[in-house]
Amino acid sequence: MRATIRRFACVMLVWVAIAGAVAVASGPHRIIDLRKRSEATEYEIGLCARPSPDATLGLPGHAFVSFSSKPTGQPRRYLAVGHTTRAGLGRVLLSYIRPLGPVEGHLAEELYTAVTEKCLLAKLDREAFDRALVFTQDPLSKLGLVNSSDEVRLAYALGAQDCVTFMTAVARAIGGVKIPPRLETDLPL
Repeated sequence: MRATIRRFACVMLVWVAIAGAVAVASGPHRIIDLRKRSEATEYEIGLCARPSPDATLGLPGHAFVSFSSKPTGQPRRYLAVGHTTRAGLGRVLLSYIRPLGPVEGHLAEELYTAVTEKCLLAKLDREAFDRALVFTQDPLSKLGLVNSSDEVRLAYALGAQDCVTFMTAVARAIGGVKIPPRLETDLPL
């Protein structure tokens, strides 16, 4: 009986250590408050990235934006969006070379985030939130043209029209965020 209790205690200790390591790795996100007034609904945008390559699954670095709102007394609504492509690795790498041009890209809801992701969370007024949310809409609909699918299609090119470019455009739209200059070889995180 004592051996079983000791084994159980050891297993629990290992799980607590793993959970603590994951919590430390993901770290507390940095939060900035850009609100100028209080509102009944809380608005927040997260500018997020994971390392390259991600240690958990070996995935390449990636940046994405999370949009969340929480009306008083209601659950939080959350959507994470990233700019990505389905083009093959060779075509994506060649998209660095400007004369070869971009490949097909699209905005997609994030299905995976790393435990080591880092986010800058910005608390916002409704107007700033709406300005940023415009970047998730189809450019064809802005022109009055109808897109035949729900997918928002965009050009994608590493270092020029990629996930970091999308995140940076959202950051500029909300204002109050200092955006460092970007070199074409900078990784998302």
